[in-house]
Amino acid sequence: MEDIKESLSKELKTKLDLIIKFVPNYWNQKNYHQHFTKHGVVQSKYVHRHLSFLIQELPEDNNLSKDEVFIVLAAAWL
Repeated sequence: MEDIKESLSKELKTKLDLIIKFVPNYWNQKNYHQHFTKHGVVQSKYVHRHLSFLIQELPEDNNLSKDEVFIVLAAAWL
């Protein structure tokens, strides 16, 4: 399965890479959501991977734009 991130424009991919690089520092500071699913790099990678798969499996007439793909993948990390 290909990471849908690779289909983004250079600008959007750079922005997503920055999010992926810096957001773990936030989650590692403390457990912000003690009564919910543990958030962090492992959870974000899991969600990112599954969203990539689901986005690629959308029917052709429901494909997401590059901006929409960016928003969905960024949400997996934020």
